[in-house]
Amino acid sequence: MYCRKCGKELPDDALFCKYCGEKIKIQENPHKGNKLSGIHIVDIVSKFPISKIGKKGVAILCLAIFIIVTCINAFDYYGWPFSINLNEVSAEGTKSTLTMLSPVKMEEQRIDNPGPNIKRYVYKTGYDKNYICEIGEIELINSDEEFSEADALLSMVKELKKKTTNLYSGKYEKVNIGKLKGTKLNMTFTEGIDEYKARSVAFRKNNIIWCVYIGYRASLNYGDRISEQVIESIKISPKQ
Repeated sequence: MYCRKCGKELPDDALFCKYCGEKIKIQENPHKGNKLSGIHIVDIVSKFPISKIGKKGVAILCLAIFIIVTCINAFDYYGWPFSINLNEVSAEGTKSTLTMLSPVKMEEQRIDNPGPNIKRYVYKTGYDKNYICEIGEIELINSDEEFSEADALLSMVKELKKKTTNLYSGKYEKVNIGKLKGTKLNMTFTEGIDEYKARSVAFRKNNIIWCVYIGYRASLNYGDRISEQVIESIKISPKQ
């Protein structure tokens, strides 16, 4: 033990400090019978110094900490069980096929009267409590360049405004996805009491415009990453 006045180390049975004369007050241990009674933390540390762990022990400890931190980050970013199942879906167009990954099951629909200047519209959609995915192919009556990728995305924004509130769309961005060159638009909106984020991309070749839309709850920590995986997975190949 140590003198509370001068701090010198003393024998455990000392009644007075031999250095300064301070009387040593002996306190009764409230945990009588406990095997650790009378043992100070300083004594334990001195008997088992960190140096005795060795380099191997330190490496194992660091690895354990790294694994714990990685798991915590994975829970926070992806949720359980650290990943979202993305399944490949495809949509058959007039002259080409679009394939991509989707977090939801998608079913095909066809719209008979899609609007002026549009000959045919193939539509594939799917949704659950967290995600909304859509694929659309617009076949124009002619190859008039006045109806652009941005126009296709703007049409999507107008449709969203009919059923949502607080809709905000960012700037149109040119994007390259593999060999594909297109236009991208990010959006945020409120549907009921839920806030959503959404990303849309459009690609045009001659009189065909492909559009892909993915919306997700803003509260999803991993929603941004999943939506990027969906967008990056898009491929358009000639119809066999």
